[in-house]
Amino acid sequence: MIYRFCLIILLGFVNPYAALLSQTNYFVSINGKDSGDGSIHSPFKSITKALAKHPSFPYPSVLRGKLKESSVLEWSGLSLKNLETLGERSATGMDSERGVYVISVRVMSNPLRDYIYANDVILGFNRQEINNLTQLKAAIRQADTNKPVQILLFRNQKKMQLTIPGNIIKPTTD
Repeated sequence: MIYRFCLIILLGFVNPYAALLSQTNYFVSINGKDSGDGSIHSPFKSITKALAKHPSFPYPSVLRGKLKESSVLEWSGLSLKNLETLGERSATGMDSERGVYVISVRVMSNPLRDYIYANDVILGFNRQEINNLTQLKAAIRQADTNKPVQILLFRNQKKMQLTIPGNIIKPTTD
């Protein structure tokens, strides 16, 4: 008996329907071999092998519209970018494409890790509204980072105000 597995490659930066176009099928059979290629003629023996198979990613194509160019700011152990896609809005629970999205937080030797988490959206910095990276960089440059800094975040589908003690936030390098 042969079981069919469909692993769908989800490309968040491409139209959501693209996942249906980039589908890879693997087959598993009790008579198969894990040294096989997972095709119908050479099925895997174990489900684990089928799930561990890494399909090659096709060259992404935009099905409609234009891809937005986005820059990423590496700052104080945080990777930040403008919140600009429906996928990012969905992941964060935001109502619109505004604010600065925290992509990741490096935890080693990063004092901000105790305050700002991946998937947070920065909406305010030192009582200034933040809608994009440009505004955040300007607000950081203007701030006296030796004193406590107020940051308005959107986390877990609600706004929250944090006070970050002085000397933790470092100026941007660009």
